[in-house]
Amino acid sequence: MDPAATELAERLAADNRRHFDEVATAMQRRVEETMAETRHFVEGSVAETRHFVEGSVAGARHFVEGSVGETRHLVEQSAAETRHVVEQSAAETRRLVEESAAETWRFVDDTAAETRRHFDVAAEGLRHEVRLVAEGHIGLEARLSGLAERTEKGFAGVDRLRGEVIHLRADVTQLREDLAELER
Repeated sequence: MDPAATELAERLAADNRRHFDEVATAMQRRVEETMAETRHFVEGSVAETRHFVEGSVAGARHFVEGSVGETRHLVEQSAAETRHVVEQSAAETRRLVEESAAETWRFVDDTAAETRRHFDVAAEGLRHEVRLVAEGHIGLEARLSGLAERTEKGFAGVDRLRGEVIHLRADVTQLREDLAELER
């Protein structure tokens, strides 16, 4: 594979990994923030409920001292109100958690879609680059094939010339011998 294409592929892979890591970090941060907000809300609801119950208990103690029957009635009423507040708080907390989870999943889905689009664009770019490299390779192969053919023809010509030189040397040698014999 062409080093430039390899480098491009590695760079795109690194960019995708870095992008994915950034998205994962952002998602983790958002989940942690949502959990912290939910925890804060629940703790506030618990504190508020505790405050309400403590106030109710103090009021109940005062009335118990004055009237057991009236106190029993007030305690039962206070318990019902407390149950109602707790149920409302639980329902609100559940709703907020569900909204937060839905928002988190939307964020995850959006981020995944964005990452998928980024990857598709990068992959399409790589396909184009690979296609260009393949076309260049085909062109080079054709040029090398033509060069090899010309080289073989050149070697064939050299071989013919070598044969002719050998014949010429033999003729020159024969001529020298004939001349030497004539000179004697």
